[in-house]
Amino acid sequence: MFTMLDDYREQFGISEGSLGLVIAIGFFTSFFAQITIAPMADRGRSRQLIFIGLSLAIVGNFAMAFSDSLPELLGSRFISGVGLGCALPAMRRVIIVSEPENLGRNLGRVLSCEVGGFAAGVCCRARWVGLRLGPCFRRFSWHHSGFRPRSW
Repeated sequence: MFTMLDDYREQFGISEGSLGLVIAIGFFTSFFAQITIAPMADRGRSRQLIFIGLSLAIVGNFAMAFSDSLPELLGSRFISGVGLGCALPAMRRVIIVSEPENLGRNLGRVLSCEVGGFAAGVCCRARWVGLRLGPCFRRFSWHHSGFRPRSW
């Protein structure tokens, strides 16, 4: 998302303030979901929250690939934020309960995967742009499947 901000601004004419709103809505909906929905994980609903949360995050991120206007970006980021706000605390709950003697190590691994995924996304995007693989990848993967994201 963060590496695409200039693309959204240039290709779709979305202002910097509006892009800030897109980023903020993901953070605030995730925060709201962690406060209101995620406590259900402590009441035995971890599995359902992980499934529903990851499903929402996937749908929201997939919808973001097809978004080309501010309302579509806001909606998809909202869905993704709610999903991650549900799933991540539930996953931590499962890790804490499943192996309490290795709590620190296991939570550290989860955090390193989160940070590593965030950093890897930026590196992959930069690499694709540097090698000009982005258009080839998009052309092959979307045109051959019959779908074409509007944001590409």
